[in-house]
Amino acid sequence: MAKIAPTLTELQRISLAAFCDVLLPGDEHWPAASVAVGSPDAVLEAVQPADQTWLRDEAEAIAALPPEARSTAMEARELSEPGCFGRVLAVLYAVYYGSTLVHEQVVALAKAGPREPSGTFDTTLLQHVIATQAGRRRV
Repeated sequence: MAKIAPTLTELQRISLAAFCDVLLPGDEHWPAASVAVGSPDAVLEAVQPADQTWLRDEAEAIAALPPEARSTAMEARELSEPGCFGRVLAVLYAVYYGSTLVHEQVVALAKAGPREPSGTFDTTLLQHVIATQAGRRRV
């Protein structure tokens, strides 16, 4: 049976983006969830059908609050409905860290890291592994 993609109104998209941004607000190194994910539809589509209504309702409730009250309200939801909250958060993490924008940021941060040799890594061991192809899967 084909999965039917949920449809969102523009207000629901804005609400879901605000909900996601409370959980992954971004900073000087990382984009906010709404920026990284692009369309909030991707998050809703990835959530289990049983959790989609909960997510829509909670997103609208969170977005209706003043920005300074949203984190506290989100914490209350995490405590009152840990199962649903946890499943939705796991999906958001997967969609966020699977996005091109976040992947590019991970690569950029890795490339910007220190390049000096490790004091605990013995390069002669690596040379032996390469020379003998130790660990190579044999078919």
